[in-house]
Amino acid sequence: MHRSPAGPHPAPRRQPADVEDGPFADQGQDARDRCGAGRRDERGHFFFKERWYGFDDGIYAAARLLEILAASPRSPSETLGALPNGISTPEIKVDAPDGDPHSFVEWFRDEAKFEGARLSTIDGLRVDFPDGWGLVRASNTTPVLVMRFDADSPEALARIKADFRTQLLALRPDLALPF
Repeated sequence: MHRSPAGPHPAPRRQPADVEDGPFADQGQDARDRCGAGRRDERGHFFFKERWYGFDDGIYAAARLLEILAASPRSPSETLGALPNGISTPEIKVDAPDGDPHSFVEWFRDEAKFEGARLSTIDGLRVDFPDGWGLVRASNTTPVLVMRFDADSPEALARIKADFRTQLLALRPDLALPF
């Protein structure tokens, strides 16, 4: 129970929700959406979705990982070796056109076409393909576009990056894209 000036009331029920921005916006939601239990992001954070909403609390993740390893008939090396190995880029920062990343990302969201992909506009434009994803979002602290790409194979990563590159340059041919 929480106390307020109006008296005690039940604690608000937390619902899982997308995060609009911040250091885990793109990685955390991917971890929760794509693989559920045991998904690891590129920062080494483990997310466990079942039994809870899915977050990267270190103590909870460590306890759940130990529980899973103890219950497995395989060795810890075999169990951990079975986790998916993806390929991801580091955070790519590109100077925003006219120093305004938010306007450019809004324009990109409105104009970009990614056939057969699931689009999310929670924080920029994230495009999910069956074999990976790409993200363009505005930095909230500097005048840059922040991009990330993740895929199941080098070929998928190259394809996703090329698709984003083509569409970004169609809007602004002068963007200095390092990919």
